[in-house]
Amino acid sequence: MALSFTLADQATPDLRRLLRRARNLRPLMGAIAGIAQASTRGRFETSSGPDGTKWTPLSAVTLAAKQKRGGKGVGEPKILVETAHLKRSIIRRYDGRTAEIGSNLPYAAVHQLGGQAGRGHAITLPARPYLGLSGADERAITAAIRTFFAGAV
Repeated sequence: MALSFTLADQATPDLRRLLRRARNLRPLMGAIAGIAQASTRGRFETSSGPDGTKWTPLSAVTLAAKQKRGGKGVGEPKILVETAHLKRSIIRRYDGRTAEIGSNLPYAAVHQLGGQAGRGHAITLPARPYLGLSGADERAITAAIRTFFAGAV
């Protein structure tokens, strides 16, 4: 048994335009990477993960250490932003096929995933996920895709 179909003549030009537009996805990938980067950097302001869950509060030991050294954020201690190095390290990379964001800082993964840190790995840090897509990110990316291809049909 076989199934065959023929495209209506009026659909063929629309498909050709879509295929031409899809030949260069670099601008779309740049837009997607930009959405993800901006959203990720914003999580350092809200102290929450992509799913909206608030990060584990700073421990009493960490708060006392911040107070003792007079570090930034003592009055209103924001999590993971004392120097903002991690936040500023969130970069985007993209080409015609992929969009990526991330950090190359050696301590980025332990903050994302949790784990042992400090001298001799004596401190256990809770996971404070900052990388990932939220529902709002997914909707913004879907809108970017629709906008990108809207001009083709």
